[in-house]
Amino acid sequence: MKVLCLTGFPLLKDSKEIVQLSPGKIYDVIKITRVPFSHNRYNDPDLFYLIKCDTGEEKHFNENRFRELTKSELRQLKLHELLLIWI
Repeated sequence: MKVLCLTGFPLLKDSKEIVQLSPGKIYDVIKITRVPFSHNRYNDPDLFYLIKCDTGEEKHFNENRFRELTKSELRQLKLHELLLIWI
């Protein structure tokens, strides 16, 4: 499944900002994980996507940061890939 990132996810490390997710970028979902309820996460959805982020690591992110691509968007993406092959 392909998803579009709605909100970025920076990681602050040693006063340098490392971007893990870029808004507007399309990511492949490796796995969908259902996380059991925890009293530490108030009103947090229980679905997380395992995604290979911009740093190259595979991490779990809340599903609310993304939206699934529509069939039309998937067609456009595939058409774009095919046109790049011909060029």
